[in-house]
Amino acid sequence: LMTTYRGMVHVHSDCSYDGQHSLEALVQEAKQRRCRFLAMSEHSDTLNSDRVTEFVVACCRVSSPECLVIPGIEFTCKDKLHLLGFGAQEFIASDNPVEVSRFIHEKGGVAVVAHPRRYDYRIPPDLVPELDGIEVWNAGYDGRFVPDTNALSLLHDLRKRNPALLGFGG
Repeated sequence: LMTTYRGMVHVHSDCSYDGQHSLEALVQEAKQRRCRFLAMSEHSDTLNSDRVTEFVVACCRVSSPECLVIPGIEFTCKDKLHLLGFGAQEFIASDNPVEVSRFIHEKGGVAVVAHPRRYDYRIPPDLVPELDGIEVWNAGYDGRFVPDTNALSLLHDLRKRNPALLGFGG
């Protein structure tokens, strides 16, 4: 039997420049929406090792059995590619997406390319085998209601080289 959990993915708090709400407020919103987890993704541009440690501690503080808050970093890499590191609890200063993806995995996290529309649906070929997924829907880039059909096609094509790739919505 498989258990399914409802959650929010690719969430920014006021720890990032484009987040508007505190972790506490996000947890309350998640609970109201019957979400069991929040997969955070604070921007690496505003972080360093000390700030990541503070952020991880804050995520632990607001987590509960009702709603797990998963720390994560949205790493800005070469060519402005954004790589989500869900579960990333440490910082790496590299802008090489392959190195960043490997780092995320070494630390027990999940590596996902964010909003592929920004890169004209082009993912560096050497990165594809290193990924866990791509974001096929991002409300900020793709609208509120449906996945991006071009991103779904990209996922289908990339699965030829990495059959384990998952689609994420954020």
